[in-house]
Amino acid sequence: MLFPALRAALPETGLVIDELIRDHAAMRQAVLQLDAGAGLAKLIFDLGDLLERHIRKEERELFPLFERHIERLPAESIGASLEKILAGGAAR
Repeated sequence: MLFPALRAALPETGLVIDELIRDHAAMRQAVLQLDAGAGLAKLIFDLGDLLERHIRKEERELFPLFERHIERLPAESIGASLEKILAGGAAR
Protein backbone atom coordinates (compact mmCIF):
# COMPACT_ATOMS: atom_id res chain seq x y z
CA MET A 1 0.00 0.00 0.00
CA LEU A 2 2.69 2.46 1.04
CA PHE A 3 5.31 1.67 -1.57
CA PRO A 4 3.14 2.11 -4.68
CA ALA A 5 1.73 5.40 -3.37
CA LEU A 6 5.16 6.76 -2.57
CA ARG A 7 6.68 5.53 -5.84
CA ALA A 8 3.85 7.23 -7.79
CA ALA A 9 4.27 10.52 -5.91
CA LEU A 10 8.08 10.47 -5.86
CA PRO A 11 9.61 8.27 -8.57
CA GLU A 12 13.08 8.99 -7.20
CA THR A 13 12.25 6.78 -4.19
CA GLY A 14 12.34 3.74 -6.48
CA LEU A 15 15.82 2.58 -5.46
CA VAL A 16 15.06 2.77 -1.74
CA ILE A 17 11.72 1.06 -2.21
CA ASP A 18 13.33 -1.70 -4.29
CA GLU A 19 15.88 -2.25 -1.52
CA LEU A 20 13.16 -2.42 1.13
CA ILE A 21 11.18 -4.90 -0.97
CA ARG A 22 14.29 -7.09 -1.26
CA ASP A 23 14.68 -6.87 2.52
CA HIS A 24 11.08 -8.02 2.98
CA ALA A 25 11.73 -11.02 0.74
CA ALA A 26 14.93 -11.86 2.63
CA MET A 27 13.08 -11.68 5.95
CA ARG A 28 10.32 -13.97 4.69
CA GLN A 29 12.97 -16.43 3.50
CA ALA A 30 14.72 -16.27 6.87
CA VAL A 31 11.47 -17.09 8.66
CA LEU A 32 11.11 -20.19 6.49
CA GLN A 33 14.66 -21.18 7.45
CA LEU A 34 13.85 -20.61 11.12
CA ASP A 35 10.99 -23.04 10.77
CA ALA A 36 13.44 -25.60 9.36
CA GLY A 37 15.62 -25.20 12.47
CA ALA A 38 19.06 -25.41 10.80
CA GLY A 39 21.89 -22.99 11.61
CA LEU A 40 19.74 -21.04 14.04
CA ALA A 41 22.41 -18.96 15.78
CA LYS A 42 23.81 -17.37 12.60
CA LEU A 43 20.37 -17.05 11.05
CA ILE A 44 18.96 -15.25 14.09
CA PHE A 45 21.96 -12.90 14.19
CA ASP A 46 21.71 -12.15 10.45
CA LEU A 47 17.95 -11.67 10.60
CA GLY A 48 18.26 -9.31 13.57
CA ASP A 49 20.89 -7.28 11.75
CA LEU A 50 18.79 -7.09 8.57
CA LEU A 51 15.68 -6.13 10.51
CA GLU A 52 17.47 -3.37 12.41
CA ARG A 53 18.96 -1.86 9.22
CA HIS A 54 15.63 -2.17 7.43
CA ILE A 55 13.65 -0.43 10.18
CA ARG A 56 16.19 2.41 10.38
CA LYS A 57 16.01 2.95 6.61
CA GLU A 58 12.22 3.09 6.73
CA GLU A 59 12.23 5.42 9.74
CA ARG A 60 14.97 7.77 8.51
CA GLU A 61 14.39 7.82 4.75
CA LEU A 62 11.04 6.49 3.64
CA PHE A 63 8.57 7.63 6.31
CA PRO A 64 9.77 11.27 6.34
CA LEU A 65 9.34 11.40 2.55
CA PHE A 66 5.87 9.94 2.88
CA GLU A 67 4.90 12.49 5.53
CA ARG A 68 6.21 15.40 3.44
CA HIS A 69 4.82 14.41 0.07
CA ILE A 70 1.64 12.37 0.46
CA GLU A 71 -1.42 14.45 1.11
CA ARG A 72 -3.51 13.83 4.23
CA LEU A 73 -6.49 12.02 2.68
CA PRO A 74 -4.48 9.50 0.64
CA ALA A 75 -2.26 8.92 3.69
CA GLU A 76 -5.32 8.23 5.86
CA SER A 77 -6.67 5.81 3.26
CA ILE A 78 -3.35 3.95 3.13
CA GLY A 79 -3.25 3.83 6.94
CA ALA A 80 -6.76 2.38 7.09
CA SER A 81 -5.85 -0.26 4.49
CA LEU A 82 -2.72 -1.23 6.43
CA GLU A 83 -4.74 -1.51 9.65
CA LYS A 84 -7.15 -3.92 7.93
CA ILE A 85 -4.24 -6.05 6.70
CA LEU A 86 -2.66 -6.15 10.15
CA ALA A 87 -5.97 -6.92 11.86
CA GLY A 88 -6.43 -9.89 9.55
CA GLY A 89 -2.98 -11.24 10.41
CA ALA A 90 -1.82 -11.10 6.80
CA ALA A 91 1.90 -10.52 6.22
CA ARG A 92 2.70 -8.02 3.47
